[in-house]
Amino acid sequence: MSTASTVGWGDIVVTSNFGRFIFGIYALISAFVFARLLAAFLITPIMRQSRRQLLLDTYSQLTPTLFTRLANGIEVRTLGLTDDNATCTRDQFTLLVLIQQGIVSIDDLNEARAIFDALDADRSGFLSADDLDHLAREGKMAPGFASDLAI
Repeated sequence: MSTASTVGWGDIVVTSNFGRFIFGIYALISAFVFARLLAAFLITPIMRQSRRQLLLDTYSQLTPTLFTRLANGIEVRTLGLTDDNATCTRDQFTLLVLIQQGIVSIDDLNEARAIFDALDADRSGFLSADDLDHLAREGKMAPGFASDLAI
């Protein structure tokens, strides 16, 4: 903290009133930034544990009735995370949990789907090297450059 609020080793000192004023503002801002960084660093494991506990509390008691509500829920249908309202794949469940915890937004999900659709040249619902080769041959994407995608 002293490094952020001092000029150096003491061989250079602020002598003017304006310099002291500027240095005072700098020292206050430095202390605030340091405190925010320290708080963010310390809160990360606490937030991670809190999300993990919420997940365990929410889904460890999953009954057939709760599952039916989950699989047929408006959020699941809106996001397209179920195919038949009776089952849920591992990936669908994972995406739903990530969205519910606020780790992934609906916009993130839609953007990832748009990128997938742009890469899926044969519209099979699966990505393969053939899809990427096809896009490169058509000039829609230079090999190795996803920035050429028209989404």
